[in-house]
Amino acid sequence: LRWASAPHLTLIGDYIFRVYPSDAAQGVFIAKSFVNDFKVKKAAILYVQNDWGKGLHDVFVKNFPLQGGEVVYDEGILPETSDLRTQLEKVKASGAEALFFPTFPTQAVPGLKQAKELGLKIPIVGGDAFDADEILKAPSAEGVYYLVGQVDNTADFQKRITDVTGKKGDKITASMAY
Repeated sequence: LRWASAPHLTLIGDYIFRVYPSDAAQGVFIAKSFVNDFKVKKAAILYVQNDWGKGLHDVFVKNFPLQGGEVVYDEGILPETSDLRTQLEKVKASGAEALFFPTFPTQAVPGLKQAKELGLKIPIVGGDAFDADEILKAPSAEGVYYLVGQVDNTADFQKRITDVTGKKGDKITASMAY
């Protein structure tokens, strides 16, 4: 299940409503977490070149320096890319203290494996697309962090969803969003 979280989405018309947080919030939170929680001053970002990855990239590279950090490596990869050894070697050589890695499972699973093989020993943080079985079950994902928005429904809304659908309504699902 995937959600539309691109920051620019709500700017396209008067009848666009979010059921999932914008990447603008996620990118700011990760930038602050790198500095405040991970104590990182130098970060690398390796992101998938699509609306989602670019949205997270843009917010992160704007906000990380505002927190006192420096982006020392910044590269986008095509969605079909699975060999990331060259980029990960550059991350390693950059002096980055953490890697922000907003990619999908098709890049993340091989990329995380390659990062371990190359001896990249810095924290790796993914975006909400890391909340996928392919990544969570991958042995190379052990110790990797990711952020995912949590949208809780009120008790009244939960009851109405259960009454109509017969399903638990504590979290937003595709059918509720529709």
